[in-house]
Amino acid sequence: MSESALCSFVVRCTPCDSPSGWRIKVTHVQEQVELTMATLDEAADYMKSRLERRQLPS
Repeated sequence: MSESALCSFVVRCTPCDSPSGWRIKVTHVQEQVELTMATLDEAADYMKSRLERRQLPS
């Protein structure tokens, strides 16, 4: 598998006093970008958007 085909994420979920009850940090490993989200849905949407950018055109 080539490096360009690889897309990895680290997801850390920490309990907190937010409405969702969690602080979620998502790190895109290849780009070393870390974002904090309030919900798992936001984290999933971010990862989906990054994966869609990496897809090769048909």
